[in-house]
Parts: sequence; structure tokens; C-alpha cells
Amino acid sequence: MFVGALALLIVFHRDLGSIILLITSFFALMLIIGLHIRTFFSYFFLAALSILPLIIFQPYRMRRITSFLNPWDDPTGSGYQLMNSLLAFGKGGFFGLGLGSSVQKLFYLPESYNDFIFALIAEELGLVFTILIVILFYIIFLRIFKLARKCLENKLYFASNLSFMIGLLITIQAIIHIMVNIGMLPTKGMGLPFISYGGTNLLVMFICIGLLFRIQIENRQKISQGVQRGY
Repeated sequence: MFVGALALLIVFHRDLGSIILLITSFFALMLIIGLHIRTFFSYFFLAALSILPLIIFQPYRMRRITSFLNPWDDPTGSGYQLMNSLLAFGKGGFFGLGLGSSVQKLFYLPESYNDFIFALIAEELGLVFTILIVILFYIIFLRIFKLARKCLENKLYFASNLSFMIGLLITIQAIIHIMVNIGMLPTKGMGLPFISYGGTNLLVMFICIGLLFRIQIENRQKISQGVQRGY
């Protein structure tokens, strides 16, 4: 119900990307904690029925979904952002044009500092650096899930679920951003965690990391208490 209430509030702000991020993370968490598969698909079906009207009855969203399949069909309209994003990847090559040497950010690629920062990095620093970023997010994913699993072993259930949720939010947001930039998902304004411009997004990410550090401290305290009782 809490997630549903949050999603309803976001609907009034017309931010479909945040709704999809929140609901996807919630369903992934439900799978991790062992929700019955029949119940999972029931909730998933209801969520899909709720989201579909938000897409179907908004023409600009439908154009985004159809244009990402071939942005070259409408290069000055719905496919403009994705086309310029792909051009940025092509210009960057393996090692990039050099830091600050991007051409696409000069009025060609809108929101290059935020929604398309990954494409800008690819153009300036190349494919090698973008692969490094993907590896770093994978390491963050593994570290957070390792912490969540340890909390679960020590019966810190709330801390475990919170860690899983934070890890999923960061990871899924990064995946959506990267896939949008390389043309594997329809264009949607969603920043890359820790990298995209925006004070609020960065503040939320740092709060999440702070919570994870606190959870790690509590987990270590739980382990030390168990060792002392053993003696």
C-alpha cells in the first residue's frame, strides 16, 4: 500500500519514469524476499493495467515508444534525442574525443548533463570508460546485496529489506539510464546515479549510502554481540 500511495503521488506530477522505477524495484524486492509466484503475478498484472493507460492516452509517450525502434524515421521530432545520443557513442569510439571535447552537448543533445550523461561520457572518454562505469555499478550492486544477505543471516530483517530496496533502486535506475542512452529502451528522463547533474538526486543517493553505512554498523554490532555471548 505504501508503494502504491507513493506511485499515486508521482502520477500527479506526471513522472512516469519514477513510477516505473519504484514499481520495478518493489516487485524485484518481492521476488527476493520470497513472495509466492501466483501472488507476484497478480500484483504485477494489476500494476501493468494501472500503468498502460498512462502510456496509451498520452500521444507523446506513445511516440517515444514507437520512435526508439528506429529514431532515424523522425530525426527532428520524437527520435531527435536518441539519434544524437547514438551519434555521441559513434563519435567517441573506443577512447573518446577527449575530456570537454564533446560536440553533441553543444545544442545537439538536450539534457546531456543529466538524462544523457552516459552518452556524453561515451563521446568524450570512449567505450573503455563507459565499460568501467558499468563495472563500478556492478561492484556497488554486489556490495549492497552482500550487506543485505548478512543482515538476513543475523535476523535484521528490516535492515535487510531496506538494503535490498536501496540496492535495487540504484541498480535499476542505472540500468534504465544506460539502456535509454544506447537505444534499448524508449527515451525517458532519468539520471545516472551519482553522476548526473541535479542536487536533489545526488542528495537522495548520499542519504541512501549513509543508511547503508548505518546498517553495516548495526550488522557488525550484532555479530560482535553474538561472539561475546558465545564466550
